[in-house]
Amino acid sequence: IHMACHEIGAFDICETASSGFGMVARRDLFQGTVVLRERPIAILRATNLQAAADEVWPRLPEFKKQQWYLERFSHDDLQAPPEVIERFAESEFEKCSAEAQRRWLALSDAFVSSEGSSVGGIARTNAITEVANGDCYLFEHLSRANHSCQPNMRFTLPAFAHDGGAVTLSMLNDVR
Repeated sequence: IHMACHEIGAFDICETASSGFGMVARRDLFQGTVVLRERPIAILRATNLQAAADEVWPRLPEFKKQQWYLERFSHDDLQAPPEVIERFAESEFEKCSAEAQRRWLALSDAFVSSEGSSVGGIARTNAITEVANGDCYLFEHLSRANHSCQPNMRFTLPAFAHDGGAVTLSMLNDVR
């Protein structure tokens, strides 16, 4: 499989024919090594989600509302119907610079529809949620790290991240 790779410090961002982009270590990495410091492309403020919900919710068909109520605790997803997330993401996307929008649109969308990728689908696929306040962060590189129930890396979101501070990704275990 041919992989197009871009060097980013201790790892490459590589594209494969079947799996999209991902992070691949370029060298041995040892416990405690910081492999990435990155500022978010965008911060989707949880406090702004309500405005999108207020706009979209009344227009949702009743069966969609019922479906969401039944499914909402079974997914590891932003806790709102996809239509609300889409509107929320669109409003946050519109606030971004042209460069940030380009970087946002370059991320994967696991929720692609027949109409193509959407900013909401990209946010649902890649956002990292701060549990304390519900804010969601999109990162150009960190979003390419695979989720794992047995992770070998951890990210640290500093207290100032809500103001656009950098997140740190460091090794929990040695990777050879």
